[in-house]
Amino acid sequence: ALLMETIQENFNLKLDKYIIVNFWGFESIIDEIGGIEVDIKDYEIEEVNKYIGESTGVHSPPITETGLQKVNGQQALSYARIRYVGNGNFERGERQTKVLYQIASKLKQVNPLKYVGVANTLAEQVKTNIDIPEALNLAYTIYKLPDLNFEQLQIPQADLIARDNLYKDKGWCLLIDFD
Repeated sequence: ALLMETIQENFNLKLDKYIIVNFWGFESIIDEIGGIEVDIKDYEIEEVNKYIGESTGVHSPPITETGLQKVNGQQALSYARIRYVGNGNFERGERQTKVLYQIASKLKQVNPLKYVGVANTLAEQVKTNIDIPEALNLAYTIYKLPDLNFEQLQIPQADLIARDNLYKDKGWCLLIDFD
């Protein structure tokens, strides 16, 4: 509710619907749909492996290779969480978008026999103000779309951020460069 109010007030946008996914819910949703594919970069491997199993204490196998590969829920969550490599927190947002895209794409391919299990897992891991009939209608609409197209907005825009202003022990200091 506070996030919706903040967005509405600061950007003059009316938000009437929301979906909140428990961060740890990624694991069970991804496992329920049989895993997803992600493209692991060489500089991400060590960081990904740091977080595997953090939520449950039970560790999945570590990621050992770069490139496109199928990962389970723990591995995908670890991939989505890393922030201290590449372009830091901004690249983390991109990874999270990729994971969400893969989940949505995979949900379009789910065997109808698994619908009940997937629906139960989603219901346990998602908080929303969308009622079940509307959610089913939205799911069907998404299912009918030929291609999924995700767009991501970053504030401030990446090209307006002055670099070399990261103070790891203090946090982020973003300076806007309008020139």
